[in-house]
Amino acid sequence: DEVEDVQEFVYLRITVKKDRGGTEDVRNRISKARRAFYILTKIWRRQDIGCKRSRSC
Repeated sequence: DEVEDVQEFVYLRITVKKDRGGTEDVRNRISKARRAFYILTKIWRRQDIGCKRSRSC
C-alpha cells in the first residue's frame, strides 16, 4: 500500500498542516476554552443564582 503525501489533513477535527502541524488550530481551541471557562466561572460565583442552577454542590 502506498501512502499519499499531502499538504494538510483533518484528524480528530484538527487541521494538521505539513509545514506547521496542528499548532494553530490547537491554540485557537485553547483560547476558546479559556473564554468559555472564564464566563462559566463568573456564573458559578454569582450569589443570586441557586446552587442547583449554577453547579452541583
